[in-house]
Amino acid sequence: MLEPDEFATFSELRRAGVHAVGTAVEDRFRAALEFYERVTGFHETNINAASHHAVELFGPACEQCGKVLRTPTASRCVLCGAVRAHGPWAANRHVPLEGPDRGKDGSGG
Repeated sequence: MLEPDEFATFSELRRAGVHAVGTAVEDRFRAALEFYERVTGFHETNINAASHHAVELFGPACEQCGKVLRTPTASRCVLCGAVRAHGPWAANRHVPLEGPDRGKDGSGG
């Protein structure tokens, strides 16, 4: 996983590869993938896969099992099924949460 400052550097290198013309795809993204490997220790060959490994794309650890939630606004852990406690993150959700005053469809009744 790349921390925000590392991901910014990786993104700049990736952007430079996107704008490179006339070279093979492997060569265009070589600098970005070499940086990714230097930081993470993992030899990735797919620039798109590496682009999804930013810490900020994932949520905090599940309070029950400790695994990382899939998104910062995840309402439940897909691995153990634990429901995440409501917090300030809930205001950023586009899908309403179930609760004692809401039905399964998120409505009030």
